[in-house]
Amino acid sequence: MFDWYRKMKLANKIFLAMILGSVVGMVAGPVAVQLKWIGDIWLNMLKMIIVPIVIFTVVQGITSMESPKALGRMAFRVTSYYIITTALAVLVGVGVAKFMQPGLGFVFEKGGKIAEVPKLVDFKTFFLAMFSDNMFASFTKGDILQVLVIAILIGVAIVFMPREKGQPVRAWFNSMSQLFMAVVGVIMDISPVGIFCLMASALGTYGLGFMGTMSKLIGAFYVACAVQAFAVYIPTVWLFASWSPIEFLKRMNESLVFAISACSSTAAIPINIRIAKEEFKVKDVSADFMIPFGTQINHDGSAIMLAVVIGFCMQAVGMDFTAEHLIQMVLLGVVVSMGGGGIPAAGVVKLMIVAQAFNVPLEIVAIVGSLYRLFDMGTTALNVIGDVAGVIIVDKFEKNTETLSNMG
Repeated sequence: MFDWYRKMKLANKIFLAMILGSVVGMVAGPVAVQLKWIGDIWLNMLKMIIVPIVIFTVVQGITSMESPKALGRMAFRVTSYYIITTALAVLVGVGVAKFMQPGLGFVFEKGGKIAEVPKLVDFKTFFLAMFSDNMFASFTKGDILQVLVIAILIGVAIVFMPREKGQPVRAWFNSMSQLFMAVVGVIMDISPVGIFCLMASALGTYGLGFMGTMSKLIGAFYVACAVQAFAVYIPTVWLFASWSPIEFLKRMNESLVFAISACSSTAAIPINIRIAKEEFKVKDVSADFMIPFGTQINHDGSAIMLAVVIGFCMQAVGMDFTAEHLIQMVLLGVVVSMGGGGIPAAGVVKLMIVAQAFNVPLEIVAIVGSLYRLFDMGTTALNVIGDVAGVIIVDKFEKNTETLSNMG
């Protein structure tokens, strides 16, 4: 009776669950919110294995390299790519906000307690926070940035070990990586159930209320996301890696549906690694290292949200956006969007940090923060596209470099 369902691809099952969950949420309303705990169980199962996935895949990726020089070259290339695309994301967000004017007509009545905002960290504090003083505490807290640094240090140490002593260690990390990827497969088999419950709960909570006063802001944000995807990511993948736009989006389908449903770039790491390898033929070493690395430093969706929301807030209170504001927005957008991994509701915290820097009312940011889930779908989807696009492009450059080296 259900043979048709069993034969469906996982991506199609997830998409069907997302649609059905949305319908149930809109029809059942508050009753559907009671399904959230089931979705949370599934999401917790996935989050549970993120730390070991990052450790074992990154170490495996580094130890698969023939030389530390290749590791440094790859890290430099992918970091440069993400810094450039993040700066472009801020410019896109500012441009769309300026063009669509989502804040015009928004009536802001000041009142209530203004939220306390964390101070913008300096570079010293930011980099100091990357290095753990207790690796087991970092594992327990789930501080992915610190876990990533720890995994890189372990991987580099193994590379520098004598080959006869390092080989058993490499083999163990490789086996553990395969084990946890198998665990991911088991968890993903039940993902349609989890996603159905999460979407039903989300729509039961918000309904279609966002079509009111905040619809222009949300619309501007998604227009900016589309511009970033179709004017930055897809053309660069086409130009530098020869993947056509239609083929790229088709092969990214499963990751995008998962990102929109689960709203977690980190949780999408295992899926992105598999898609990079199987769909885009990226080398194992590139995918295993750059996908987790990119997830931590590539937050172009957050950068766009910061630019659009701050533009909205400035328009709502009648502030003029100057060239000086633009420079400040680009610098803040790049730095702030790259931080915050592992912070609960990190997007709202980032919004408040930048809002404080631009001296706009934090109460407006709090209003926007109440609908963060609606932004988070686009933010995560864009981050996932950027993660995979960066890996595809850098992997292509790595292959070209190796070809030239062999010819020399």
